[in-house]
Amino acid sequence: MQAILYWLMDGLARWVMHCSSSRVAWHQSLLSGLAIMALVTASASTPASATASASATATATATAGAHAGEERRQDFVQTFWSTKAGAPAEIVDMVQGPGGALWMASADGLIRFDGNRFERINLYPDGDTAPQNLSSVLVTPDMDVWVAFRGGGVALYRPGARSVTHFGGTAGLPDIRVVKLRFFAGSIWAASMQGLYRFDPQVDQTRWHLVAHAQGLPASVARLELDRHGALLVQGRRDRQWWRLRQPDGRAEAIPGIGAGETLAQDASGAWWLLQDAQRLALRRPDGTRAQWRLDSPINGDTLVDRRGGLWGLSLNGTVFHVPALGSAASGQRLSMEDFPIGRALGDAVPFSVLEDRLGQIWVGSTSGLIRFALPTAHRAAPYGVGGGGALVPAAAGGVWATRTGAPVTRWTTDGGTAAMPLSAADMANLGASLLVDRQGELWLGGFGAAWHQAALTPGSSHSPGSALRAVSLPPEAQRRHVQALADLPDGSMWMSIGGQGVWRQGPNGWTRSTDPGLQGNALVMTPTRTGIAVGFAEQGVAVITSEGVRVLPPADLPRGRILAIHERGPHLWIAGDGGVSLWREGAMHRLRTTGDFQLGMVTGVAEAPNGDLWLNEVKGLVLVPHAEIERLRQAPDSPLHPLRFGSFDGISGTLNPFRQFPSLAMDGQGHLWISRGYNLFWVDPAELARMRPAMLPSVVELMDETGPRHQRDGRALVTSGALVKVEFSAPELARADSLRFRALLTGRDATWRDIGNSRQVAYSGLQPGRYELLLQAAGLRQGWDEVKTQTLVVIEVPRRWYQTWWFRVLVGLLAGVLLALLYRHRLRLEVGRAQRRLSARLNIQLGERERMAKVLHDNLLQGTLGVGLKVSAGIRRLPLGDPVRTRLEQALLDVERIVQDTRDHLNALRGLDGGLLLGAAILQALEARGDVDAGLVDVDESAPARELRPGVAAEMRNIAVEALRQVLQLAPQRPGPLRVKLFISYDKAGLWVRVRDFGEVAADASGISRLRESAALLGADIDWRRGDSGTEVAVFLKASLAYPS
Repeated sequence: MQAILYWLMDGLARWVMHCSSSRVAWHQSLLSGLAIMALVTASASTPASATASASATATATATAGAHAGEERRQDFVQTFWSTKAGAPAEIVDMVQGPGGALWMASADGLIRFDGNRFERINLYPDGDTAPQNLSSVLVTPDMDVWVAFRGGGVALYRPGARSVTHFGGTAGLPDIRVVKLRFFAGSIWAASMQGLYRFDPQVDQTRWHLVAHAQGLPASVARLELDRHGALLVQGRRDRQWWRLRQPDGRAEAIPGIGAGETLAQDASGAWWLLQDAQRLALRRPDGTRAQWRLDSPINGDTLVDRRGGLWGLSLNGTVFHVPALGSAASGQRLSMEDFPIGRALGDAVPFSVLEDRLGQIWVGSTSGLIRFALPTAHRAAPYGVGGGGALVPAAAGGVWATRTGAPVTRWTTDGGTAAMPLSAADMANLGASLLVDRQGELWLGGFGAAWHQAALTPGSSHSPGSALRAVSLPPEAQRRHVQALADLPDGSMWMSIGGQGVWRQGPNGWTRSTDPGLQGNALVMTPTRTGIAVGFAEQGVAVITSEGVRVLPPADLPRGRILAIHERGPHLWIAGDGGVSLWREGAMHRLRTTGDFQLGMVTGVAEAPNGDLWLNEVKGLVLVPHAEIERLRQAPDSPLHPLRFGSFDGISGTLNPFRQFPSLAMDGQGHLWISRGYNLFWVDPAELARMRPAMLPSVVELMDETGPRHQRDGRALVTSGALVKVEFSAPELARADSLRFRALLTGRDATWRDIGNSRQVAYSGLQPGRYELLLQAAGLRQGWDEVKTQTLVVIEVPRRWYQTWWFRVLVGLLAGVLLALLYRHRLRLEVGRAQRRLSARLNIQLGERERMAKVLHDNLLQGTLGVGLKVSAGIRRLPLGDPVRTRLEQALLDVERIVQDTRDHLNALRGLDGGLLLGAAILQALEARGDVDAGLVDVDESAPARELRPGVAAEMRNIAVEALRQVLQLAPQRPGPLRVKLFISYDKAGLWVRVRDFGEVAADASGISRLRESAALLGADIDWRRGDSGTEVAVFLKASLAYPS
């Protein structure tokens, strides 16, 4: 609703500023009324939303932090976390651990709160559905967390190991509720209706022991506390008497001066605050004196004395009471109490427990959530009242001058002093638009159709306003117009902006409107600079007036919308407006960019402190950009910054006026910041507001991968895979959770630290198997990274999946090798097939040619030779027998017949096998045709069925076999005894085998074997010759790819 009203008012304001000169006074009344309505609406609204998330593992978290509801009550800022915002119900006990976090015992179980999220610790991680309703919680110095169950029993939770150990009746505890746990003298002490029990881990780590009544302790215990000296205080349930135990094995003693039934609390001085009944408060001082007061309202719950000496008490009617430090309050008086009803924010809530943390904040646990009380850092000077805040300028005598509609201009100081300028009621009705202290220290005011000037301020005066204001003569164009801004040049000339009428200069003859093109817009702000005046316009523009003329700054990277504030510091300008802040430095404009979800809205005031910090009065609060961030901006203009926003928690409330009264932020001569927001004027000490507070060590809340949360133990987590690993973490910061900044470094993945701002989550994807170390660091308010010396280490182990193991890789390699071999074999077959087809084609051509040549030779040469031989034979027969000539001719004819037979054999070889004979028969036929050996000595063993051979292969194998047989048979006469020669022919899948074996001791001719090898090599066959006791064997093998057709 507030955002909608602001948007409507902003649009209406722009329309009014651009209206024609026919404006009337009702415009001002309308705008003032809308502004008042918006401020009232914003002040009444109390956002209290939050997001929550749950987990199936041992923890569950709910985000609160900045989403908690806040309101300011007297001197305390209250912050509420309801159960809807993730807070637990029925918070009956609280304690702050050594790490800074709050641990709560509640109806929802054990809860850890770090200022940003509520984390539920599952005390039955094995899946047991037993109730986890708790009655007390204790955190030891070594970070062990002890809890007591309302149904009986105690549990020990170790956060580092995330382990839970339960103790019940078998461990020596009673089967009834333990009402309180305390750590005393190195042991854990538990109070119950059946007495006081002690657990000493140095003696027995498994059992609890009942403290003997001989020590003077009551048999039934109602309360258990510790005094400021560390002694154990025990209150009996029956007699309500308090006893003190100084040593764990000593004897208890009654506390002197404290009556039975009194509720007691001890302050830092050692004095006892005693609540004698619900409305009688007594104080027993260390010197033994007593004082007593009557309370306005009853306190019937827990009590606490804070470090400031104030008493906090809880009432079952849903109210938290605060009694400030008594000071000089006389004994017997009725004390007034500050009451804080919590039901308005948390419903029908009943407060149960109260705690003061190490920062002095008060925490109250209730049935419906958690409440925090904190002293604000900002000081409210005074409420403005009707009309709202106005413009601010530093006063020469200290403090600031401030305007407000319908009231005189007033100087405010940090000691509470005020000094108002006297004005008539008519003048005050028109006051409040602009304010200026010029270079001579004189005060100028601009209003509706009027302006005033105080020429002589009283120097050094704290409260005196000096001489009265006098009206300034204005041009007719200023009638019914706002004097929106005033400024002076170093030469003393005065300039002003009139709404809708441009920029004017005061000269000897009065005011003159500037005709410079750079000053023709609607100027909203004018800021004196060292050399001139910086002017900001409603149309997103800035111009600088100097004695040399007007210079318009480039519009690129200027804040969007109206320019509402300009601040000079040294050689640079800060320019702010509707769309954030920009820096003009060394002739270049740089837009301020922020990280994460931090977005700068409308800014109406800018101040740079002497230490370089930049302060902005922004729509959502007071924003600090630390000096270190500004230096980073100067080195890298596009780098995102990490600002910090202060708001209602720090005591700064109210909204900005979106129309006029700029600037709304000023820094006085003592370094105090003054802030105008809504109906309030605040001042803060920047050193106090932004005091450096180191961050605590981050802790991992949950580690998840793509399958869900993963169990972690002793800082080590095993994930299922590295596809996506997400780590949620946090660091305790109970005052300003939004001030924390985090960064992460994953060894083996990140080269440098990864800055993640205020986010409490980091994610990585695509992690390869291996061991990774995740380092986490947190930096607090104004703490630089170079000042952070500690870090959290989380070991993340990414296992190898089955497809990432060595055996799988070996298997894949083998399969790949087999596949490549099969592919190679297939390719080889294709290549062999193509080669064989080419060879077959060539062989066919060669066989055809050989057949033709053989036919020609046979028909011509042989037949012709035979014819000649017959003629010679006929002639020889005419010669007488015994004639030497006849004898030589007959021998010549025999030689011719032998040559003709050899030629016929070769011709037959050229033609191939005759008549489709089997290879064995063809070999014998060729052997017989030679006629020089006895073919009858050869036995043929040819396997069946015979396979078809490639063209030319049969003839070549026949010739090789014939030659091998001839080698054996020609040597037969040299061997005694009968000769047996065997010819083996085998058509195997691997190839064709032809073997010749003689079963005797015939020595083959070495030259003949060499010729056989040459013939086999030409065919591509392998030949082997072996001789042994059983005879000689010649074996010829031709591979199937060469022997058989495909």
